[in-house]
Amino acid sequence: MTTNKLVPPERSTGAKPASSVAAPGATLTPASMQSGVALSPLGLLLPASLPSFGVLLINLGTPSAPTSRAIRRYLAQFLRDKRVIEASPWIWWPVLYGLILPTRPKRLAKAYQKIWTAHGSPLAVETQALAVALQEQMRVLHPRLTPVVDYGMCYGEPSIATAYQNLRRSG
Repeated sequence: MTTNKLVPPERSTGAKPASSVAAPGATLTPASMQSGVALSPLGLLLPASLPSFGVLLINLGTPSAPTSRAIRRYLAQFLRDKRVIEASPWIWWPVLYGLILPTRPKRLAKAYQKIWTAHGSPLAVETQALAVALQEQMRVLHPRLTPVVDYGMCYGEPSIATAYQNLRRSG
């Protein structure tokens, strides 16, 4: 991602309307044209040429497949989180690994198979569709911007770390 150093433009009574190199609605002053920044209608400093940027949508998570193995992996990750289960690991982990993970994924797999689509988990499919729609809408509303929208899951795949790395590679 490109970073531009923003320098406050001098206030000028001879401010000109935004040109094709500034953000929509921005005001260019003689000083801002030299410094490469523009003042937005809200008084925010914007670079005259807007770089690409990323938006990362984050959702709770979903198993990668409607199988016992994938659900076990997802549940283990989810239920090991101390923010989800606040019990002491000395008490909780024997319950998790001795009772829940050996039995629950098999029963849940049947339920997940009923709602699973040809494209995958309903949550992942809808989150991906939201990311695509947001990216398209941002490009329509702000043609000078180059947004890249992706999504990551707190638990399951794609992880937040993977999605973040994808955004970084996108520029």
